[in-house]
Order: sequence, then C-alpha cells, then structure tokens
Amino acid sequence: MIQASGYFGIQWLTDLRSCIVKDGCTPEDWIASVVLPMYKSKGNSMECSSYRWKKLLENVIRVVERVFEHRIGQQIETGDMQFSFIKSKAMIGATFVIRQMQKKFTEN
Repeated sequence: MIQASGYFGIQWLTDLRSCIVKDGCTPEDWIASVVLPMYKSKGNSMECSSYRWKKLLENVIRVVERVFEHRIGQQIETGDMQFSFIKSKAMIGATFVIRQMQKKFTEN
C-alpha cells in the first residue's frame, strides 16, 4: 500500500508523523474507523463467519507505529536486561537463567 502510493503517499505519512509529534496527540479521525466485510472465498456467502472484517485505518496506524518505533530505537540505548522488549531477546532465556539460579540456591 505504501509503495503503491509513491512519493506523495510517503510525504503524506511523513507530514502526519510530524503533526503527531508536534501536537502530541493522534488525529481525531483515528478514533472512528471504517470496517469492511471481506469475503474469505470459502463457505456460505450468507454467513457472517465466511467474512473477514478489516479496518481501513489499521494499516496506516501500523506503519506510523513502526516508523515511531524505528526512530525512537535509533535514539535510545537498551540495556542487556531488556528481555522480551527487544526482538533478539526472548523471555525463554531469562526464565531458564532464573530457574537455574533457583536450583543452585536451593541445593546449597
């Protein structure tokens, strides 16, 4: 969607991001969103379960969130203890370390 919008779409998103940062709040239009029923191409077309519901603004909001996340990520430093908040660090490793420490201290 963003690539198809070309230069003007990217410029619009950049202006939108700047407006959000400057004003400190999200646009009023994002409070209400248009929801479209999209047929899944299987099952009975007369049943609600054969449709997928899609919000139109959802995609744009996700893109803006990713842009914010990327920009903020460039400006801050994350510590070694930021488990599950960084893509490369999962909670499984932290949980394993805690269990090993519990086991070690209960044995002594």
